[in-house]
Amino acid sequence: MCNVTGNGEDSLGRPARAALVVAHPAHALKLYGWLLAHRPVAHFLTNGAGTGPLGAAHAESLMQDIERIGGTRGGIFTDFTDAGIFRAILRGDAAYFTRIVDRLAASFVRNEITLVVADAMEGCSPAHDLCRAMTDAAVAMAERRLGWTIANFGCYQTEWWSPPLHDAACRHTVLDDVVFARKLEAAQQYPEWSGLIREATGSMGFEYFRTECLRPVLDTAPPDYATRPFYEIAGEQQVAIGRFETVIRYEAHIRPIWNAIRAHAATAKCEDADQSLARST
Repeated sequence: MCNVTGNGEDSLGRPARAALVVAHPAHALKLYGWLLAHRPVAHFLTNGAGTGPLGAAHAESLMQDIERIGGTRGGIFTDFTDAGIFRAILRGDAAYFTRIVDRLAASFVRNEITLVVADAMEGCSPAHDLCRAMTDAAVAMAERRLGWTIANFGCYQTEWWSPPLHDAACRHTVLDDVVFARKLEAAQQYPEWSGLIREATGSMGFEYFRTECLRPVLDTAPPDYATRPFYEIAGEQQVAIGRFETVIRYEAHIRPIWNAIRAHAATAKCEDADQSLARST
């Protein structure tokens, strides 16, 4: 079995072949140093257009930046929207998400991936949490086809709301002054995401983002939240002012889809994933 070690190599001493999977393009900025080091096959599930009319253009610009440093465009690039994801959640359309799983798995196999980093499960956004569920499922499918273990890590995106646990299991990379300055400069190139950046830096300070933290994924089961996820509370507020008609609930909507994704990954073959990818191109 092939395990990725702390020095960015697999157990045979080969450079790790990395993949990135994020629900929204802006999430990649948080891992700027990791992007430089690993040059991943990058997958953006949505174009980030929910943050404003320029989101799609900025997603393309960020992907081009990743390609310039040696990364590559993955099998999924802005193919979906937050609105489409939310509609699929509300109608309980598990097949919408298992098709994404198949395409991710096919990309992992095609690129012989040994290391995956994706959004962590943190109860902030349904899209973030299902990105984690779909990534875990795709990793399981690809491992069976490839015959090696894929190192699977999560990156928290909203820890200024709910700080994650930092312990010996974390992989921390501390950026030097040159790379950190480049990271801050890169973030300023995307004014469409400036509100998110101001919220993050206003709460944690700029220096906090010098350290990039990845946590290994040890449990792929749907979480048992001690309190209601943030998106339920925010959804209730949006319904109250008439912006949304329905609140997305974890138990009613997310957990059943998560379970369906896991059940799909337990039986689906990557041959099916290859065919799914071929049909979509």
